[in-house]
Amino acid sequence: TPALARLTEAGGKVVVIFPWPCGWRLHVPAWGGAGVAAGAMLLVRPQNLRDMVWAAVQSARCPGVGAVLCWLDARVPTNSLRRLQVAAGEGGACLFVIRPSVCRMVPSPAPLRLAVQASGAALVIELIKRRGAPAGLPLTLRSRKLFTRQEDAHALVRADTRGARSAALNDA
Repeated sequence: TPALARLTEAGGKVVVIFPWPCGWRLHVPAWGGAGVAAGAMLLVRPQNLRDMVWAAVQSARCPGVGAVLCWLDARVPTNSLRRLQVAAGEGGACLFVIRPSVCRMVPSPAPLRLAVQASGAALVIELIKRRGAPAGLPLTLRSRKLFTRQEDAHALVRADTRGARSAALNDA
């Protein structure tokens, strides 16, 4: 989030795309606490996978967008991932596609693939794929600003225990 905070301070927009309906929703106060300007965040909640990919492609190509965060599931076809990679290259936005860990061994056209996992007060980052020489050991980042409790880590994306209907009312 520090990079997103700097991006929004400079006037850039952050597009957040995740499916509708789903069991969680964006918790804006937590992002604000991390320095990301709430007014610079645009939330897109498409109802199907095709629309999610379309929204991510269009957002990545948009000149006013600095970053796109898109949660996709394991059903995304390779040609859609390729479209996302091309769009990221054409536009000026950083495109982050977040997929479940079961996709770890599935081929992808992305030039950089990371596996990120919380481990206490640290993040363990494994380079799955990158340009150049093969990656070495996983990178462990320790910081006072990293989450120290599981509850803190889930604050950025909070579970909606009241159901999709009440989430729709809260997002309106």
